[in-house]
Amino acid sequence: MKKIVLTMVALLSLTMAQAQNENGERKAPKKMDPQEMVDRMAKDLNLTAAQKTKVAEVMKEQQTEMKRHQEKMKETNEKMKKVLTDEQYKNWQKMQHHRGGFDGRGQGGSRGNRGPRPNGPRPDMMPE
Repeated sequence: MKKIVLTMVALLSLTMAQAQNENGERKAPKKMDPQEMVDRMAKDLNLTAAQKTKVAEVMKEQQTEMKRHQEKMKETNEKMKKVLTDEQYKNWQKMQHHRGGFDGRGQGGSRGNRGPRPNGPRPDMMPE
């Protein structure tokens, strides 16, 4: 299982690294469908037929979960847009992006394994 997760991370990293053109500008990464990922993992990890089937199930579950999460984020985004003024909404989007939250494109996350911020926590985020 650890190998599967590491391979998924490696594939994601490769996709992001290839998402830049010659000028260093970012372009949208090619989305791999679950079957492409399974095929790549089967090749890289030398998976058995049984493992390949189980990995395909896990990938399908993950994709379903991610779609649900993206829908929920869009829903929240639309609700906030209705509640806040245009100025507040723009500031809220900036806050979400800065904190690693979503920005309406279905993207979100946290600092993950990158460790603490280089300059420590933001002063406005410190508990009083």
